[in-house]
Amino acid sequence: MLPEIRRRKIFQLIAANPGEVLEVSRLIEEFNVSVSTIRRDLILMEKEGRVKRVFGGVTLASQSEHDILFEYRVNLNKMEKKRIGAAAARMIKSREVIMLDSGTTTLEIAKHIDPTIKDLVVITTSLDIAVTLASRRNIKVILPGGELDSRTHGLFGPLVEETTKKIKIDKLFMGTGGISGQHLTNFNMQTLHNRRLAISRAKQIIAVADHTKFEKEGFVPLVPLSSVHKIIIDKETPPEKVAQLRKQVEVVLV
Repeated sequence: MLPEIRRRKIFQLIAANPGEVLEVSRLIEEFNVSVSTIRRDLILMEKEGRVKRVFGGVTLASQSEHDILFEYRVNLNKMEKKRIGAAAARMIKSREVIMLDSGTTTLEIAKHIDPTIKDLVVITTSLDIAVTLASRRNIKVILPGGELDSRTHGLFGPLVEETTKKIKIDKLFMGTGGISGQHLTNFNMQTLHNRRLAISRAKQIIAVADHTKFEKEGFVPLVPLSSVHKIIIDKETPPEKVAQLRKQVEVVLV
């Protein structure tokens, strides 16, 4: 097996168990290589900022969640995301124009949209959300085009911008890379401009975030919390964090 392929598979194993320490002995057995080979792999991956080596094993670097493949991220904090998605979906009304940002929590919103809703227009940059809603005859789905990000299954770039400039959005549902101080933050620089443009076109901005987002800081601020109309978070969020949020934005706890 080529070293690059082995390191990719190692990262997939680590990403599938976020917050846990993966033992070096398991990696040696899994890939049938020597201790020194695994050590070299982990040293390189740590230098890249993707993992953190600990005694006897390795864990995911705190800043690496945005790099985890979508197939793994969709299972992170799954029950919390389902509750958040269901609560957000209840805010969607017939004959609205909404936008669902790319992300695993916004995907749960799509899954929970009321089946009796009528004449709903959903604009999304997410291929997964588009496929989820494709069979719903009472929902018009608009994909703005653009370049595909394989990590998020989302679209970005000038084509997304051209479409977004032409629309008015009743409600924008958006995830976040992290929550830091007075801002929602963003990890992916490629999508930053597109997301800020969508924010400028929306009458109402509703953020969705599970409790782990409070442990992360994105590369750059995305939007001030004071500009967000509501944020839906799960009840596992520490009380002191909830109290801080409520000073800046309406909080829906689920």
